[in-house]
Order: sequence, then C-alpha cells, then structure tokens
Amino acid sequence: MDKGNKEGPVHTVGAPSDYGIIEAPSNFLDNVGAVNIASLDPVMLTDGVLQRVKPEFESGFGADMRALKSLFVQMRDTGKFDLPLFIRKVHDIRGEAGTFAYQLVSGTGRMIYEFIPSIDKAGQTEQMAIVAHL
Repeated sequence: MDKGNKEGPVHTVGAPSDYGIIEAPSNFLDNVGAVNIASLDPVMLTDGVLQRVKPEFESGFGADMRALKSLFVQMRDTGKFDLPLFIRKVHDIRGEAGTFAYQLVSGTGRMIYEFIPSIDKAGQTEQMAIVAHL
C-alpha cells in the first residue's frame, strides 16, 4: 500500500471495451404476478407453503425411516460405521420432521444424534434400542 496515499489503495477500472453489460430477461413477474409483498402476512405465507409440501414429506417419510434403519442394521452387522453418512441422514430426517411439527420424531432424532459419536462402541442392548427407535 502506498503510504503517501491517505485514502487507501487506488483501484483502476478497465476500459469500456474490456467488459460489457448483458441484459438478462426476467419472467419473474409473469410467473409470480405483481404482488404487494409488504401487505402479506409472512407467517400465513409460510404456513401455506408448508401445508402444500407436507403431503410430499409424509409420503416419503416411511421410506426414509426404513432406509435409515436399514443403514444402521447394515453398519451394525458389518461393524463398519459410516458415521458422517449416518449423521447426515439422521440430521435430515430430524430437521424435516421438526419443520412439519412432528416433535416426537425430531426429539427421538435428537437423542440418536447425541448418541452417534459413540455409536460404533455401543453394546448389543444399546444397538437394539437404536433399531427399536428407528
């Protein structure tokens, strides 16, 4: 930095031929419509979105839980615990369940999530409890 320059470093801009401005067409207003967003209640908007996507979550939830249980059983049977993968799966299900007000699922996921760091050292009783909770 130039110590004689009290206003900081000097930045130069390239010549106009060095760059160009591209106008990207936007069809946002065509898709969404002109809405005065300031007049809308954000809680009601969020609730509306959640109600629209909740059936999608519920339809896939059983399969997600079966896959998680299968993953744990496979890790237990082989003795090879892929903890980052298991953590990600539990975290995803726990977060989604909480979003849709399934607090029991979210709470059970939290307990399993807290137990994960020592899961590969769990005894048979603890592993049976994990499978039962899944």
